[in-house]
Amino acid sequence: MNYLAHLALAGAQEKHRIGAFLGDFVKGPLRGEYDAGIEAGIRQHRAIDAHSDQDDQFTRCRLLLGKQHRRYSGIAIDILFDHLLARHWERFYAIDFNDFCERSYRELLAHKPLMPERARHFAERMQEHQILHSYYHRETLSLAINRTALRLREGDRLVALITPLETHYQALDREFLKLYPQLQSLASRLLFDPDQTEPG
Repeated sequence: MNYLAHLALAGAQEKHRIGAFLGDFVKGPLRGEYDAGIEAGIRQHRAIDAHSDQDDQFTRCRLLLGKQHRRYSGIAIDILFDHLLARHWERFYAIDFNDFCERSYRELLAHKPLMPERARHFAERMQEHQILHSYYHRETLSLAINRTALRLREGDRLVALITPLETHYQALDREFLKLYPQLQSLASRLLFDPDQTEPG
């Protein structure tokens, strides 16, 4: 899952959502450096990522893009699923999509002082470029993949996945609609069962 999905799956509590965002930026053991709610969100983010790496349905999605692309297919699927979540938002959430995005920007910027530097910069860029909103548009897929590829040593291998994503768009859309409700159930359990929030 990418930023939009992690923020949405973090549920109703603001601190959980902040932690869900920080999951990509805070590494190593959690020992109380952050508020308990934020750390719960970080642990949830990590557990969802671990689940996605091992789940058979996610594996089928990655394999649709070609076995030769396995190393980078997970990144491409994460980006695609944020786009599909934006497109199908009303199926899963009562809050208006644009309202959710705007609230997310406000919350992240309000918590900048406690964030690592890289997270602060990304939160600022997220609002400046309306990144969460942008996932609604299909053309964002190639833009997001190209931006992400710039941070990778072999970024051209990620860019090569744009064509398979477009080719299998409808099949992946169907898989997403089956997968996301399961992720919602898992995400809720993870937040309220502390024994499940750290992947084994």
